[in-house]
Amino acid sequence: MIKAAAIDAIPAITLLKLKMFREVRMEHILLDDFIQEVEKTYKELYKSGKAKHFIIKNDNKVIACAGAFIKEDIPYCFFKERKYSFIGDV
Repeated sequence: MIKAAAIDAIPAITLLKLKMFREVRMEHILLDDFIQEVEKTYKELYKSGKAKHFIIKNDNKVIACAGAFIKEDIPYCFFKERKYSFIGDV
């Protein structure tokens, strides 16, 4: 069953994100402290209401996810409606 992730699922989501980069052999582009940075950033985004993941668990283990993010950067930061959203971490 798909359900909204709680903040305590962020470590499992981060590992899935890392796995995606490894599967395409692109982990060399990541920060050395990738896991810590992603977890810190996602926790901040969750607390501010600017991110949410939806997860699927099997045997109590997160096996899939999709994230929804609200952004406010270029070029939208110059518009009257400054926010936009995107789906990631799929």
